[in-house]
Amino acid sequence: MLTDNRKILEAFIEKAPSSMAMFDTAMCYLSASPRWLSEYGFEGRDLKGLSHYDVFPEITSEWREAHRRGLAGEILNSDGDCFKRVDGSEQWIRWEIRPWHGVTGEIDGIIIFSEDITKQKQIEASLIKSEENFRAIFNNTDVGVLFTAPDGRIFTANNAACKMLERSEQELCHGGRHLVVDTTDPRLPHALEERRHTGRFQGELNYKRRDGTLFPVELSSTIFPYGNNESRSCIIFRDITNRKQAETVLHHKQAMLARTEKIAQVGSWEWNVATDTMEWSDELFRIFQLEPSERAPSFAEQSELYHPEDMVRLKTAIESALKNGTPYELELRIIRKNEATRVCLARGHVEADRNSRTTRLVGSLQNITERKENYQRVFENKMIAMCIFDPETLQIIEANGTFVHLYGYSLEELLDGMKLTELSAEKELSIESIRSAKFQNSFFVPRRYHKKKDGTIFCVEISGEQFMHNGRMVLLCMAHDISKRILAEEELLKAHGELERKVLERTTELEKTNATLAMMLDYARKTEADIQERVVSNLRSNILSILDMLRNEQLTENAKKIIEHMESTTRNLAHPLARNLESQLLKLTAREMQLANFIRLGKSTKDIMALLNVTSKTVEAHRTNLRKKLGIHRKKINLRTFLNSEFTL
Repeated sequence: MLTDNRKILEAFIEKAPSSMAMFDTAMCYLSASPRWLSEYGFEGRDLKGLSHYDVFPEITSEWREAHRRGLAGEILNSDGDCFKRVDGSEQWIRWEIRPWHGVTGEIDGIIIFSEDITKQKQIEASLIKSEENFRAIFNNTDVGVLFTAPDGRIFTANNAACKMLERSEQELCHGGRHLVVDTTDPRLPHALEERRHTGRFQGELNYKRRDGTLFPVELSSTIFPYGNNESRSCIIFRDITNRKQAETVLHHKQAMLARTEKIAQVGSWEWNVATDTMEWSDELFRIFQLEPSERAPSFAEQSELYHPEDMVRLKTAIESALKNGTPYELELRIIRKNEATRVCLARGHVEADRNSRTTRLVGSLQNITERKENYQRVFENKMIAMCIFDPETLQIIEANGTFVHLYGYSLEELLDGMKLTELSAEKELSIESIRSAKFQNSFFVPRRYHKKKDGTIFCVEISGEQFMHNGRMVLLCMAHDISKRILAEEELLKAHGELERKVLERTTELEKTNATLAMMLDYARKTEADIQERVVSNLRSNILSILDMLRNEQLTENAKKIIEHMESTTRNLAHPLARNLESQLLKLTAREMQLANFIRLGKSTKDIMALLNVTSKTVEAHRTNLRKKLGIHRKKINLRTFLNSEFTL
């Protein structure tokens, strides 16, 4: 019976489609399914009777312990363990161990069920890696990403989206679309409708930050199936505030350029050589009286837009530019839609790639008809002698009637190869001036000597400027005959010198007269001061002294009144002659007045003793009395200085 049970199990395992093997209690093979042999690399080999541990010497102690526990009656399993083979390869195994019993009910071995899930594990690892990569990109990209439902619910938001919207992922998932999109944006309904019909939308909308600030975004939204009869949408967006600001600046500059082109009547163009396509600015269409909505004509179609002779020159210039990279500048006659002719200044240059291959030709066309007409009117001005000459050959190209009259040559003689230097009496200086003028936009020579046809030498003032004339750079020269002005300047200088000589002579005479008057005035002042001093002194020493003496006599009241009246009258008479007749000096006696005068004049005590024939004590006593009467006694005031301030000279 035991043998029959074992044979049945062995037969079952040998035919089983799954991977399994049957072992006895010594872990020797009793049977193995074909798939077991195939998965472990033993196809065509009979494992019966072989020890499992000999067949797989790499089996670890953990596996052996599982086998032991199975033989002890446990049922063990695992959804996936790594089995490292001897050759270094790895197999992921899903396994289960079950004991099998004999007729007696005892455990006679174990059956191992296994499944090689290496590929599944590799797929899972790949998916995990893919998920990690996705998460890394999702959270580190600088564009915002939202996974949403078409109805506006938000399920996931990456870091960039949270940063731009200034909200956490949780807030965004809770608030949904109304927390993100400016619902008043008139473009929103169209965007949602387009996505509903086509499954996707690309365009621009306004999003809003936490504080309500709106900012423009460029977004792409796609609806995709998710689960059973559900849909999800992915929104990828970026903040284009800087781009919008740049576009605003660009549009402003383009508008300014368009205005400038219109004011200056300058049109620009670009020719793609490879595709033979032209692009014109709006102003270029207007110059030719064409509509900007029309297609710009190719170069081959432009032959009717130019005068035939000028078209030949233009083609030659363009061929040279394409072949040699030579820029050009030409005056051309164009033919407008109304068949009117206009004079234009054409410029062009090539642009090349890294390999120096010409990719396109760009340039401009400026309507200079009015400028040419104004130039012609100015050139024919009868007040200014003008000529145009070639700065390289110095040959005169054009000359107006005034220039012809000034130099005495006929126009034919001037234009018959005559050089401007042939009109100069200072040839070397003229050549140097012209050489300098070639490197300047304008020039001015204040004085040069030229000669007329009859040999007359005369002085001229030269001015002019460079400009483009009939497709080449020339110099416009304006000559002003300043001979009369030079003579007038010389006469003026002569008259000025004579005037200066006379002024100098007269100035010398006046200086002498002023010196004499100054001496006389000084003498008069000294004389006047001396007279005033004598008058005041006489009044004091004579009249006022006598009145002082009379006041001490026994007089009647009437006499005293007469004396007071006389003193008052005397003081009034002396008032114009003294600065301060009421000063303290008038209180002095005749002797004190005399002494005060000596002190004022700087006389020393010794000098005063000799002059007045008195002792030094007498002089000192008078000094003390003077200080008391003058009110400066015991004060740090110099007596002489004070007296000089009180005396009127």
